[in-house]
Amino acid sequence: MSNQRKAYHVKTSDNGKVAIYFDAENAEEISAFWNQDSQHQKWYENRIEFILQGLIDPDIFGREGHSKLTENVWAIKHKGRDNWRIYCQRIKHPDGKDQIIIIQCEVLPKKKSQKNDSKIKAIVERVSSNTYKLIE
Repeated sequence: MSNQRKAYHVKTSDNGKVAIYFDAENAEEISAFWNQDSQHQKWYENRIEFILQGLIDPDIFGREGHSKLTENVWAIKHKGRDNWRIYCQRIKHPDGKDQIIIIQCEVLPKKKSQKNDSKIKAIVERVSSNTYKLIE
């Protein structure tokens, strides 16, 4: 079942090929997470710049979906002691523009296992099921 939500624009790449958005309902939580200290800010900013360049590295930004229905779910990752994730939808622009849209949807402050357990699968399925109205 699809859940219509708003996504607010954050930044677009210099070439216009990639745009980053926040899920409006979770924007405060996501922002608070990566603004909690200078180290998190630095990690986050580096990953956003990486994504805006159109680069893909599964250790930084990679697919998290576990089925055909969830293949649009990707995660901004920081592996290491904290091992956090920001689960995102990665979609083509709904207006047909030649642009990839990355919508930051949910934070997982600490991933505890190598595999996607039932909690993570539920997040992935929830993120995948949302549809968005993009707000510039």
